[in-house]
Amino acid sequence: MMFPQTMSGRFTKGLTLIIAKEVSLWSESYDLNHIYILNDTMSKVYGYVRNRDLSLNMFKQPRDFNTKYRKFEVLEKIKEESDSIEVIGSTGTIYYITSDKGKLSCSCTGFKYHGICKHIKGLKNYE
Repeated sequence: MMFPQTMSGRFTKGLTLIIAKEVSLWSESYDLNHIYILNDTMSKVYGYVRNRDLSLNMFKQPRDFNTKYRKFEVLEKIKEESDSIEVIGSTGTIYYITSDKGKLSCSCTGFKYHGICKHIKGLKNYE
């Protein structure tokens, strides 16, 4: 299933995420380096794992990420093989609707708990 490119939202086929650990050496005695979830150009950050307590912190929307004067070790590259479309929810949160062998899924909590959501319903009504 191909998603319509004219729909509101950015069409993303083959989204690649990078999991990278910062290995910068800082002058401070405490360790500030975290593990980051980044886009393939490392210019946007989706979230990070805090080094001190290993807690995962995700952002509602990707944020600009500056790598100047910083060093990173790429731990993993995750390539999303299915077609996906990025949609903006009513609160401004970005969700991803993906199609895998014709079956739609969404990254929102509504889909996680109910198996259907307003984002998928909106896409089906659009088609």
